[in-house]
Amino acid sequence: LNINNQLPTTNNHFMDQPTPQSNAQDDAVPKNEQSLADEYLAGWKRATADYANLKKETDRLREDFSKYAAMSVIIKMLPVYENLCKAAGHIPSESTEIAIWKQWAQGVTLTTAQFENILTQIGVQKIDQLGPFDPMLHEAVMSESKEGVESGQVVKILELGYRLHDRILRPAKVVVTK
Repeated sequence: LNINNQLPTTNNHFMDQPTPQSNAQDDAVPKNEQSLADEYLAGWKRATADYANLKKETDRLREDFSKYAAMSVIIKMLPVYENLCKAAGHIPSESTEIAIWKQWAQGVTLTTAQFENILTQIGVQKIDQLGPFDPMLHEAVMSESKEGVESGQVVKILELGYRLHDRILRPAKVVVTK
């Protein structure tokens, strides 16, 4: 409408000007916002790649750890193994003097003590208690009646049990009273 509340005619100067073309750049995000979005996208892609690499490295380290976890224990046990091999290779013959048999037995006893010392160093403890039956520590394989002993008592250990720190490696196999 013009000043006189009339509709504009074709002679109107607004009509003489070309209508602005719809430009795709005008509809798009402004350049500074687009560059900021590109920067965020690139950062996100780098962070995603970094995370994938970290995950691969962690998996590799975990695999290596589990693969070589027993290495320090094996290193400690190798001398025991070697001593047992030496003992097995030097078993005295039946006709040998008793003194040589005693020396051989003493060597085997020392090797056993060496092995027990290594087990203690790495946190292995024997389960060898007599007394009340504990299903967390004992596996009852037999029961027997025994005068003067109340029911549910461990009276004999058939096979030692072992624990590593607070975990049971193997329960002790025991005889329990009825």
